[in-house]
Amino acid sequence: MTHPVVIIFALIGIGLCIWAIIGLGHERKRAERGPAKAAIEKPSPHDDLDAFVQWHRDRPWQPIVFKLEGLERAENSFAFRAHGEHKGRTFGFHLRFTLESGRFARCEWRRTGEDSDALIDVLADSAERPRENCRFGDCVIARALILEGVPARAPFRALARLHARVFFDQAKLRPVILMDFDFVAKTGQIGEVDFSHRWALVGAFMPLDPIRAKRAARAASAAATAGNAG
Repeated sequence: MTHPVVIIFALIGIGLCIWAIIGLGHERKRAERGPAKAAIEKPSPHDDLDAFVQWHRDRPWQPIVFKLEGLERAENSFAFRAHGEHKGRTFGFHLRFTLESGRFARCEWRRTGEDSDALIDVLADSAERPRENCRFGDCVIARALILEGVPARAPFRALARLHARVFFDQAKLRPVILMDFDFVAKTGQIGEVDFSHRWALVGAFMPLDPIRAKRAARAASAAATAGNAG
């Protein structure tokens, strides 16, 4: 009969072997992730603000240009299906602008298929971060501030060009973009407001849970009211 002390030492030895095997597995995984992590690592604004700013200056934003297909215009709204290519990625989405009050408009971004997820890939490339599980929602609501229309004070159906700032109030960190539309040439483009928004834009088109969506809608309505009062 085996002595209990021998059994205890044997169990301890087996446990140490298992712990060593698990440790080696974790080390191997960290080694595999190392190069990928280094590829997207960027300076932190908390560690070195100058290096953080310079990192983005060395990677200027490239406008995301697209065509306005199936353009429909009315007095206070316009809609189209966007189709474009950016750095080899073909993307698309449906967008509707509807004037609500003053210079503010409601923006409805709608998914048109896998080409909409390609827009997320384009934004992820600009931010040099992985897209991970981010996907383009079936309908994403944002709001736009009309900065300039040509001719001035003309209804949407009579505009030749439009310049707007779009706010993703329902997204984390509330990123903002610039949008320009040339209704004569039937082209548009997405521009950058601030390089610090690039990271948040990757998740700006994600579908939201109903409770968070209602809170964001109330905040957007209050902001629009305050803007009109000002």
